[in-house]
Amino acid sequence: MSFSDHSPLFTMLRSATLDPLASGNDGEEVFFHVHYLYPCLCSSTKPKLMNKKFLVAAVVTTVVLFLLNGIMYAAILKNFFLSHPAVSPEFTRQLYRTDDQLIWWAVVACSLAIGLMVTKVISWSGARTFATGLKSGFIFGFLFLCSVDLGLYASTNNFTLAGALADMACSTVVLTISGAVAAWVLGRGRQQKTGQFFFSKSAW
Repeated sequence: MSFSDHSPLFTMLRSATLDPLASGNDGEEVFFHVHYLYPCLCSSTKPKLMNKKFLVAAVVTTVVLFLLNGIMYAAILKNFFLSHPAVSPEFTRQLYRTDDQLIWWAVVACSLAIGLMVTKVISWSGARTFATGLKSGFIFGFLFLCSVDLGLYASTNNFTLAGALADMACSTVVLTISGAVAAWVLGRGRQQKTGQFFFSKSAW
């Protein structure tokens, strides 16, 4: 969104920032104008740059998800599922593909889809730091995995309760960390650029 340099809103914000006493605004109002309202209206970041940052965040998040899922399965879940089987070993071998039978284009597409979803959810949440991304990622991951694992446990014979809870816990950790990474990438340089824009001569 853009507006004229001579618009009443621009004049008000400029006067509030440069001369708070003359504008009659107290410190809290000036802080709100400078740090919250004005960046929404005068952002110098073009949509193309935002789209580029989102795509970079999505790719990084996808890679992190793929690696963490692989590590989590190899380190914990594989042996846990073997020790808590829901079906016979023969049926398990029929149900799951071996590594050399995997359909890799589908694996890549699946990873990209979940990476894009996590990045979009984090973007909507407004999280732009690693810490806030952890919070948003945990909330999303826990609720999402509750729906998936408990739904599979309720409607199929492929999971024991222990297996469903283990997958829920491990996958929630993966989505939480991935959400934090997505938020960190989305927020990189944001505060610095905002400050540089406000206090540079070109802003006025």
